[in-house]
Amino acid sequence: MSVVQKALWFVEYNLTEPVSLEDMAKTCGVSVHHLARAFVAVVGVSPQRYLRMRRLSVAAMALANGAPDILNVALAAGYGSHEAFSRAFRDAFGLTPDALRTQGNLTQLHLQEAIRMEDKVFGNLAAPKQVRRGAFILAGLIGNYTMDTAQGIPNLWERFGPYIGTVPGQVGTTAYGLISMNASGFDYVAGVEVSSTHDLPPEFVVRKLPACNYAVFEHVGHVSGIRETKHAIWSNWHQNASIEPMEGVPDFEVYGDRFDAKTGSGVVEIWIGVKPKAKG
Repeated sequence: MSVVQKALWFVEYNLTEPVSLEDMAKTCGVSVHHLARAFVAVVGVSPQRYLRMRRLSVAAMALANGAPDILNVALAAGYGSHEAFSRAFRDAFGLTPDALRTQGNLTQLHLQEAIRMEDKVFGNLAAPKQVRRGAFILAGLIGNYTMDTAQGIPNLWERFGPYIGTVPGQVGTTAYGLISMNASGFDYVAGVEVSSTHDLPPEFVVRKLPACNYAVFEHVGHVSGIRETKHAIWSNWHQNASIEPMEGVPDFEVYGDRFDAKTGSGVVEIWIGVKPKAKG
């Protein structure tokens, strides 16, 4: 089983138990940071958010079926009070637990169903290059996504495309897709390297990346299949590698001269900041 498969199993087995991200990572045999990066890369949201939404979804099903005691439902979902549960429930689904129980059905509620991942062997993933890169600056447009909304990323690139080659201080012609985790999913920056942050368009964001060692993987083919390659990276490589992800350094995709933006095909490099794996 991959790290993410183990984490998904752990969630389902402990839906009504008080568990932490540290508990989940320990069960999966990796660091908290490694688990969080792998989970977001494959599932599209953080493990904490997935666990919370799974618990609230199970609670919603119980309430729609007429559960008589909302406090018991709240406790089973990991909330210590009716008030805290109601706030979280309303934030997730747009109505209160009482209203759902009165309504008696789950119409129009976006529940988090349990994700079942097939055991899949990725035999074509080449070993990564290891590269040292100095500090650099990226600037571009940003969007916030989950795996359910990631189909909006091509639109972000379409908006950014006209800027390429005209960005003040742009270095080279290579484009970058920078991925950073956040509480709801991940931020994606479509950008280019710049030599300074002066005179940039006001709609741009700036990201400064530190000097770091990177593992560099290649996705070959159409860019629409890049999620499969990332799944392969996080499912296979990290289980046996002597290196692990570096905390605080976002992953990024590199769209260089081997990628044809017009057709969406070619070679995309996936750079992951790494450090030697801790012993034991």
